[in-house]
Amino acid sequence: MIASASTKRRYGNRWTPKRLLGFALLFNILAGASTAHAKNFVRYHQRCLVVQEYMMQGDTSKALALLNELEERYGLMPTETFARALCQVALGDTAAARLSYLKSIEQHAPFGWLFFSAPVYRSAADSLWYESVIADCTLLRRSLPQYADGPNEGMPTPVTRLNRRHQFIIDSLGYFDPAEKPEAQQVYDAIIIEHDLTFDSLLTGKLKVPSIAIYGVNDEFETFLLHVSAPLKVREHRTVRRWLERGMIYPCTYAVCFDDLANEEHRPIPYGIFSGLRPEEREPGHEERRAAIGMGDELLEKLRFHRGG
Repeated sequence: MIASASTKRRYGNRWTPKRLLGFALLFNILAGASTAHAKNFVRYHQRCLVVQEYMMQGDTSKALALLNELEERYGLMPTETFARALCQVALGDTAAARLSYLKSIEQHAPFGWLFFSAPVYRSAADSLWYESVIADCTLLRRSLPQYADGPNEGMPTPVTRLNRRHQFIIDSLGYFDPAEKPEAQQVYDAIIIEHDLTFDSLLTGKLKVPSIAIYGVNDEFETFLLHVSAPLKVREHRTVRRWLERGMIYPCTYAVCFDDLANEEHRPIPYGIFSGLRPEEREPGHEERRAAIGMGDELLEKLRFHRGG
């Protein structure tokens, strides 16, 4: 319907260039907010596995291009910031690599990665350059807040002391047969209750979740989840899944909830995160299950997290 002349006089021309510009800006803001809200880091982890495959194949340029895409879309996690440094070294861009190494340390990547995944030296100059990178990273690490409690040489989490206080007892209890020493089982059950209470504090917001953004690569949280009762972890799996989708935890931290329950119930392991499993101990389809949450096979996981063995 075409507006009459009187209607135009009464309300004015609504679609002036100024109003159109304002509408366009508003649309962009809303679209950006929608895009940010729609981020699902499961997709990020899945794409990171492709990065590792490129790197393993020696296709460094493709790996770096994909890392740049991921940075623009999500922002890189310490695992991928460090991977970018490795790619930049391989391509000879040592200035950019130095910045990436420093950024990974700022994101609380484990300092040991600098030694576990040192580049191949082709000359004395390469060795001297990398020594200077380690020196710069050491200075940066010293400037960051340090704590007496926590993984990765002092980064804190609300679960670290709980783990360390109980781990020796848990290991010791493994030597006893519960049928012969029922008191050992009672001690273990009490430890699990304390872990459950801490987990409940994380779920209710009384304690902060030890997320990647705050603590970097945090194997300590996975150890903690192993000592939470399996039924509680599975009951709250939607919350843990949200942590994964929001980029707060790595896929293996999510998978430990279900593998631990299967282990307790003597069933095949659905994700196969435990090392040394025989093929028959893994549930059929575990490869697809791992891929669905962005978790690679054992080789890709070792490469991504610079784990030996």
